[in-house]
Amino acid sequence: MVPAQPGVTVRGAALHVPAQPGAPTRDETLVVRPRLIAAADAGAPLTVLRGPAGSGAGVLLEQWLAAGGVRETRLVRVDGSGAGDVTSLLAALRVAVDPLVVGGATRSTGAGLPAARALLRGLGPTTLVVERLAPAPPQRDLLLLDLLRAVPGLRVVLTTRYDTVFDTGGPAQVGVRVIGPRDLALTHVEARELAVMLGSPLSPDQVDVVVDELGGWVAPVRAVLASDAAAAEGVHRQDRYDWDAATPPVLAALADLEPAVATAALHLALVDEIDATAIAALGVDVDAVPRLVRAGLLGVAPEGVVYPPSVRRALARRLLADDPDIGRDLHRRLVDTSTDAGELHRALAHAIVAEDWERAIEVLDAQPVALLCHHFPVVHLFLTRVPTEVLEGRATLALARSFLVRVLVTDGTAAAGTVLGAAPTAPLRPPTVRDRLAPALTQVITLRTLGHLDEAEVIAAKAQQLLPDPGYADAHDDVIALVRLQWGILRLLRGDLVAAAEDFRLAAQAANRTGIDFLTRNAAGDLALVHTLRGSLGSAQEWLDEVDALPPLGGYLERLSRTGWTVARALVALGRLDVDAAAETLDDLDALDDVHMREELWAFAEVAHVQLAVMRGDTLTALHRLEEQIALHPATCGQGTYLGAVVGCLRVDLLLALGHGNRARVALGTAPGSSVAMRCAPGAATGVRLRRARVDLLTGDASNARTHAVSVAHASGVHTRHLLDALLIEAVAEHRMGDDTAALAAVTRAVEVADSEGLVQPFALVPSVDLREIAGAVTPGAGRTTLRAVRRVLDLLDSPALREHGDALPSRVDVVDLSERERAVLVELATTSSLELIAARLFVSTNTVKSQVRSLYRKLGVHNRDDALVAAYRIGLLAD
Repeated sequence: MVPAQPGVTVRGAALHVPAQPGAPTRDETLVVRPRLIAAADAGAPLTVLRGPAGSGAGVLLEQWLAAGGVRETRLVRVDGSGAGDVTSLLAALRVAVDPLVVGGATRSTGAGLPAARALLRGLGPTTLVVERLAPAPPQRDLLLLDLLRAVPGLRVVLTTRYDTVFDTGGPAQVGVRVIGPRDLALTHVEARELAVMLGSPLSPDQVDVVVDELGGWVAPVRAVLASDAAAAEGVHRQDRYDWDAATPPVLAALADLEPAVATAALHLALVDEIDATAIAALGVDVDAVPRLVRAGLLGVAPEGVVYPPSVRRALARRLLADDPDIGRDLHRRLVDTSTDAGELHRALAHAIVAEDWERAIEVLDAQPVALLCHHFPVVHLFLTRVPTEVLEGRATLALARSFLVRVLVTDGTAAAGTVLGAAPTAPLRPPTVRDRLAPALTQVITLRTLGHLDEAEVIAAKAQQLLPDPGYADAHDDVIALVRLQWGILRLLRGDLVAAAEDFRLAAQAANRTGIDFLTRNAAGDLALVHTLRGSLGSAQEWLDEVDALPPLGGYLERLSRTGWTVARALVALGRLDVDAAAETLDDLDALDDVHMREELWAFAEVAHVQLAVMRGDTLTALHRLEEQIALHPATCGQGTYLGAVVGCLRVDLLLALGHGNRARVALGTAPGSSVAMRCAPGAATGVRLRRARVDLLTGDASNARTHAVSVAHASGVHTRHLLDALLIEAVAEHRMGDDTAALAAVTRAVEVADSEGLVQPFALVPSVDLREIAGAVTPGAGRTTLRAVRRVLDLLDSPALREHGDALPSRVDVVDLSERERAVLVELATTSSLELIAARLFVSTNTVKSQVRSLYRKLGVHNRDDALVAAYRIGLLAD
């Protein structure tokens, strides 16, 4: 019988040295992980199982041994927690392999390395397991490497919590296999198996979230999965979990690090991206980063080294608890360094953490489109964090924030990983359709209000793919209503009225099914607005009745959705020539106390205001108002935009009503030699052609007027209002060209279109005298339809509404046509009164200039230079 040494247990061919008193016990409740057992069983002479407390390294060791990892070798287990130098390690080995224990060999009296070699050689093939090896000078680790080289058949397996133990591996001639924290981390599959083993009530998707949130760290993941049913029910009900309760090992792991590395761990947790800029700003030793990776606190991802979210929060809170101002001071410095490096998304993130809202807005203003399109999570966080009062006077940002906070009711959790302390908890559920669409919705709204409609459309098109299949639509009606409403506004601002109408219709139907009255009223009101712009007054009134059937909500939501239906009511009243009702409705709109509520639809409100002003003859005031609104919205009404064309057409209408033919020509870009001041944006071409037709008609070019009008009246897909305007202009143009038969045909068709929708206003925009003359040209043998149309026209012209508001535009508008040379002389007259100098500048004789000046005076109806310039400015021959 083999005698036993004190503290040494003989187990057949293996020796076991028990753990030191007070050593931590090991929780065996962990699934067997074949991938790690295979890695440990790869046969490397030296295998290092390295991970912080609770990483599962000790459990892996036990599983490997249970799976037969020792095979045909002797097993010697030593507690290395006290082996902090060469002497203590040799002493532990000498006790473990005393010759008397292994078979009666002569007891060795040596205590150095040669004696240790002799002891191990006497055992034959041996697996030496050193558990919980403490940090020590390099000589201690070199001792183990020397033993591996000197003792045939020796294999060493050790576990350690410290990154300094064998931190450089070993010499090339000694094979080393390191199983580190990344290897020990639970995969999603392993965590799901563990959840089943522990009887966790969490769903597989929730288990995946737990793994991602904790970086797969075994101990805290197991703590979450082992929570009792009552706690799990709270998880299901609240979709939140107190991650702080699961992260004590994070702070405990700091004690295993050297002080400088532990300090670096705390400071690095303050930044969202660990890069050279952040490391330099923090004053952290760059070598600390790989040390933290080896220690398991930092993970390696495709984008670089990162903390698991809860690990980062725990470390950051530990640091900020001791020095609350250190984070803000650091992030203020990082705003500058990130801005200088051109990384504005990082600069914005640092400004948010520092709560330096002025700097945050400066950064956002510098590159709004790039930040919204490519770095939206940090913009999202800014909008949810910035105080309301900071955004006073910032209409676009205020609207985006209102939408996020009041409508989506989001707290910024979706962007929690972007900036320090974004949320104290994280969702324990997979993202819903609403979660996935919320960022895209806010991007679209913000880009829309900034006037970047093309970029917003790109994002909307991509987000459209996230909408649920029609078969599952009922379960997501609230999301569909919200998305379709915002997409509809985007299409409306882009001038795609057909697509906008379809979006608003789907939004209203979905909102009605789910009982969200606010969204139903909003979508129905905006759809009514689209119908009025198209001249479909009957359909518009039906949707306005839908709005009226729903109870008003009052407060913020009521104001948010009110603009669309209020403008629609005004346009319906104007279309029927109920001017007083339209004026009362627009007064209610102007009384709104929150200007942000109607910012996006301002151009359509101006459509109603201009039409009302033309009907009432208050055109000069309306022109000043329009110019002020254009100046306030430069981004949304620039050249090439639909709204730009809309307000350009409104300007032309007002200039014609004022009798400024030359200025109307210039606004359309049709004056000889002038630059194009209003380009035709998609969706606006028809309206621009109609204005050109009207300008030509009133300035005496009936032939061109007819051409433009016919191109609209006989085009496919033209909507009701444009069709009616085109037919009436065509009728008057044909009459002025002497073709009353064609004029009667156009009038007949116009009456049919007008009666189908109850439209009256277009008849007030063409000269009544021409309409009466066309009606008087009808012959007794005319068809029944033509006779009915003529009677209808005469009845309209004699109605009280048209008697009061008819002939809203002049029947003819004078224009002054100048030759190119006369135009050049006029421009020179504006800067000098010297005819000799003008002649020199134009390279002509003084007599030629005098002749052209006399021609100018004659055409302008004046007798001197000053009157000529006044007249030229007034009619638009000279720019301001």
